[in-house]
Amino acid sequence: MYTSPKPPESLYVKKLLSMIEATQAGTWEWNVQTGECRFNERWAEIIGYQLDELTPSIDSWLQHSHPEDLVLSNQRLEEHFAGRSPFYECEARMRHKDGHWVWVRDSGRCETWTADGKPEWVIGSHIEITHLVELRHRFSTIASLIPGVVYEFQQFEDGRTRFPYASAGIKEIYGVDPEHVIEDASAVFETLHPDDMPHIMETIAQSRANMSDWVCEYRVVVNGKERWVFGHARPVYKTNDSISWYGMIVDISERKMMELELERSRRNLKQAQALTKLGHWEANLNNRTIYWSDMIYTILGWREKPDSGDFHFFRDRTHPDDLDQIITAERELKPGHTVDIQHRVQHMDGHYLWVRQIVEMEANGEMVLGTLRDITEEKELELRLKEQAERDPLTGAYNRRFFTEALETLVYRSERYEESLAIVTFDIDHFKRINDNFGHEAGDRVLIELVQTLGRLVRESDIFARTGGEEFSLLLPNQTLQQATHTAERFRAALEALVIRSEGNEIKITASFGVAIHRNGATHNEVLRHADKALYAAKSCGRNCVMS
Repeated sequence: MYTSPKPPESLYVKKLLSMIEATQAGTWEWNVQTGECRFNERWAEIIGYQLDELTPSIDSWLQHSHPEDLVLSNQRLEEHFAGRSPFYECEARMRHKDGHWVWVRDSGRCETWTADGKPEWVIGSHIEITHLVELRHRFSTIASLIPGVVYEFQQFEDGRTRFPYASAGIKEIYGVDPEHVIEDASAVFETLHPDDMPHIMETIAQSRANMSDWVCEYRVVVNGKERWVFGHARPVYKTNDSISWYGMIVDISERKMMELELERSRRNLKQAQALTKLGHWEANLNNRTIYWSDMIYTILGWREKPDSGDFHFFRDRTHPDDLDQIITAERELKPGHTVDIQHRVQHMDGHYLWVRQIVEMEANGEMVLGTLRDITEEKELELRLKEQAERDPLTGAYNRRFFTEALETLVYRSERYEESLAIVTFDIDHFKRINDNFGHEAGDRVLIELVQTLGRLVRESDIFARTGGEEFSLLLPNQTLQQATHTAERFRAALEALVIRSEGNEIKITASFGVAIHRNGATHNEVLRHADKALYAAKSCGRNCVMS
């Protein structure tokens, strides 16, 4: 197995600086006693400045930091200086030169102390995390819509417990507001059923001792009402004296459908808790040697150095759909330039990971330096958030927002390329009677089976959406009015033949359909109004029919 010779000290420093630049980290050095600060160019670039535009003092941090975050930063620094934490770490906002706020993860450590024991030189770095914070915000917004509570639970060595974060669902589960348990979780523990308390505490202790997932079913009593809940969380060391669990708790005593929601929540939790990994590599294009850091081995599942040691290693293992991006990046890579790409690469066990590579070629064109970070969880979360933003959570059909955006796009395309476009709107006849006679769970089952049945009839290019309670719409690119009317009739007949079974009942449904065609000059709202007008005509004609 090839082993790279240990580089001389100057080359090591050069490589270290190159790696820091490749990870886009801003570095800082601060003399606590004099206020002197030394920043690198990336530190200034994060907030939109050239290095020579900033004063080399602590004032550059104080002037650009959000006042609220400075309070937390000072608190964390004092804890570090007092020896209560081995490192200083804080997430803070900084004012960009153009006026907007940029989020950074600020971390550091005091390296030297004065003779009388005061902190002197502190060194650290800034990593921009604006995108990550935005993802967290979107996840928090979605979490608030999910039945149950998504949370962080923290336990200290002295027995204190708290919930630093809990979604609004904690009110539904435990009857407490999120802000009331940020510093003290006792209000939650007071709701736990006394008979289940020993088991709950035992599972928490086992999870802490083994650093294994906490999984538990137990009862809570809120306002005299008893119900069963299910909890699943993963422990992560928070500080030297505490452990945090990240997870979700859902009410499992209500409906059978909650089991599906629970399974989805488990997958979300598993992906949300894994730690980000970063590796680096160096390739010499002259002698065709390559150095891989140990983390590269871990990320891609290698047990030993791969046989192929050339620059095209990642190209050969890239997902076929991402190959063009890799080839383009290689062509764009020139001496002194950097490329930043995200793509899928095959793990040694055969599955694909999402990775981010930042690659730089040195000015002499001989060495190529790169970092590789596993962003699978972040990427999948991003794609899942996008999917959830576009889909109706009950039926899986597209939602009204996605439908409206797609309609605007297809109307524009129809105008520009003179392509035909049809729209079908329909709703279930007398849907309220179903809810009144059989219950809302039966009504939900009708909506789900309707989408499943009609989903098998739509083409890949069609857009099928739930646009209201029992209202649905269908976009049909490249279909004439006659073709769209025929499609609507197929839908109508399929629903008329459908039998939905719920709790021993057989439910039959029909629907009324309106069909319209886009004509040159018409806006998307006008096309939609024509379809709605046709739908109204179908209802007026006795329902269970198609009108255009």
